[in-house]
Amino acid sequence: MEEDEYRATYRQFNQTRCAFEKAILSRRCACDQAHKFCLAEREGVACKAESRSERCQAFLQQARQKALFALKMTQMADALPHAKEIRVQLGCLSGLTELLDNEQPETIDNVDELLGRTEQQYPGFQGLPFEPLIRAIMRIQGRKRRRKNND
Repeated sequence: MEEDEYRATYRQFNQTRCAFEKAILSRRCACDQAHKFCLAEREGVACKAESRSERCQAFLQQARQKALFALKMTQMADALPHAKEIRVQLGCLSGLTELLDNEQPETIDNVDELLGRTEQQYPGFQGLPFEPLIRAIMRIQGRKRRRKNND
């Protein structure tokens, strides 16, 4: 399957894409509203609730804007590179958990529940202190590169 065909089929098949798809597929977080699927031997994640998806998109967009300095960027591009997007997704969720629960999680059990609690405390995410989230984003490390065997 050509990449353009795959993307068109993906958009047609997954009309409510999960905002935290990359973080969920990294197996470091989960969500009650996420539905995993396979398409052309690749995994994807859809959101079961459009209203929840919009909330996640709005929060993640704010987190991306606030994280520009931590990502060593001066302006927001249309899309972040894969590694930076994963840092933002995992870091902001980890930072929220630290902010609300005073603990550093290894994994996030339920993104929907975490954002729901956050929105109760900070309606519309107004007044949410992003400093702890930015620190958490800066702590996120990508996967180590594999060494090639020269055997």
